[in-house]
Amino acid sequence: MKITKNKIILLKNEIVDEPILIEKKSNLTIILEENSQAEIIQFCKYNDLKFNQKIKINLKKNSTLTFYTIQYNSNHTKNNLEKHAKIDGNATLNLIDIYLGNKELNSKDIIELLKPNSKSITKCITFSNKDQIYNIEQEIIHKSKSAQSQMFHRGILNDTSQTNYKAIIKVQKNCPNTKSFQKSENILLSEECNCTSTPVLEVLTDNVSCSHGASISHLNEDKLFYLLSRSLNEKEAKQIILEGFITELILNEKVKTLVIELITQKEV
Repeated sequence: MKITKNKIILLKNEIVDEPILIEKKSNLTIILEENSQAEIIQFCKYNDLKFNQKIKINLKKNSTLTFYTIQYNSNHTKNNLEKHAKIDGNATLNLIDIYLGNKELNSKDIIELLKPNSKSITKCITFSNKDQIYNIEQEIIHKSKSAQSQMFHRGILNDTSQTNYKAIIKVQKNCPNTKSFQKSENILLSEECNCTSTPVLEVLTDNVSCSHGASISHLNEDKLFYLLSRSLNEKEAKQIILEGFITELILNEKVKTLVIELITQKEV
């Protein structure tokens, strides 16, 4: 493995068992050569007024990358983030974006599935409160037959915060046997917050399976009543419900523990 200021490169057949932990403000290129495998966790907690970053990901044949971005920047930071990934045949990208901080976030992910059996799973988790504004766009482009993509978003909004989430699935010509799924779920904790969830399907090929869905709702009163009947106060009960809603998408136990600690700092 080679790690420099702006690059992380895994060599052919290299498997890294322990997560690679990074804190980088600079632009970043990640390359996984054939048959390599890694998990990378990027944690951002900065106080800058502006934080801009571009990340390029290139997965070669049969490689697998799980990439976490956990952001808890200060409440005066304006963050512009772009990620662009290219996925080769039989390669898999698991992309998990967790956004909890920032004054304003503008995030765009573009993932290109280039060869048969390339696969991407994106999970976007957002928790905005006060006057935070999140603008998030994720785009999956199927450029080959027999590629698969799954897109999940779970958002929590409180106070006067805003979250605008747009999920785009594009299936180009001559890409049969494509499978793609997208779902966005949001919980509103106040009457003043604003949530927009926009799914987009652009399909230019026959013989594909593509679907999408979105839901926006308030906290489940039945779950809240049940927890209150177990001698929890309202804040504790809400916290348990919200933690479960968010952390269900997180597989890494250490990341899950960290996210729980961070969301307890958010006012519910």
